[in-house]
Amino acid sequence: MMRFVVCSILMAGCTTLKIQSFGDISVSTLPEDERIAFKIQNISENEVVFPSLSNFYLEMLNSEEWKRIPYTPCPCGVPCARPIPRKLKPNEQTTIYWNYLSRKCKGREAIEETLTKGQFRLRVNYQVREENKISKSEKIWVEFKR
Repeated sequence: MMRFVVCSILMAGCTTLKIQSFGDISVSTLPEDERIAFKIQNISENEVVFPSLSNFYLEMLNSEEWKRIPYTPCPCGVPCARPIPRKLKPNEQTTIYWNYLSRKCKGREAIEETLTKGQFRLRVNYQVREENKISKSEKIWVEFKR
């Protein structure tokens, strides 16, 4: 795991850019004030497919145990559309964002809470395609702090 420090001349301070490599992909985390960016890059020689980047699976460390953070991107009371898989060719990248929001539904009402501090992790599921078929499926965890 590599770490880089990025300093901005326009902003008063430095932000830690953390790059985690997992063989086929690398994930950079860049915390911002109100959200965190996850830049995902295909570092393999094959196409990588992410079945559902829009449906986050997040956890927070609580008393030495990882607890799932409720998060639904869909309006309450309405079924979510089927996620569209995201394909990345070698060296392509994509970015997803999370606004530190815990969000669950109670009927048609959204119950939201902004998580201010803690140790978190995001699960990223992906598949590697070789010669038009899936050669392997992976599940990795990207850890970060706020």
